[in-house]
Amino acid sequence: MPEEEIAIQVSSAKLHELGLSLDQIASRVSQRSLDIPAGTAAKDDGSRLVRGLNQQRDVEGFNQLPLLTEEAGRLIRLGDIADIDWRMQDDQIYLTYRGSPAIQLHLRRTENSDTLEAAGILRDWLTEQEGQLPDGVQLIPFDESWKPIQDRINLLLKNGLGA
Repeated sequence: MPEEEIAIQVSSAKLHELGLSLDQIASRVSQRSLDIPAGTAAKDDGSRLVRGLNQQRDVEGFNQLPLLTEEAGRLIRLGDIADIDWRMQDDQIYLTYRGSPAIQLHLRRTENSDTLEAAGILRDWLTEQEGQLPDGVQLIPFDESWKPIQDRINLLLKNGLGA
């Protein structure tokens, strides 16, 4: 799947109006959007790690992020001065299959595992998933490298039993 990002865009007019540079805005955002370890809370036989969870993870969180306070005391949030969007990162590979968007999954097995057993597990999983997919979404296996192995085994069995 394409990598996504939260893009924060501030116009040069807003930067000038606030007397800030883009680097200063970026610095304030990174300072205020951060998960911070707060130490360990211990009681008798156990302890817990305590963290401050301020890392923003969605557009609304960044919109509400406090950026600065004006001289008059008004709080300016990032969303007040910036356009914030959730989008695909630039230069992402867009994969299609028969003209529709696609995601490619690779089944990998360990060197010593059974290829045909792994193929059976995949077939079972595909069958389970069919009824759970949203309309228009399909799972289509391709490049099934186990098939030539199965064909060879079948040929050996046929020739061995036929002799």
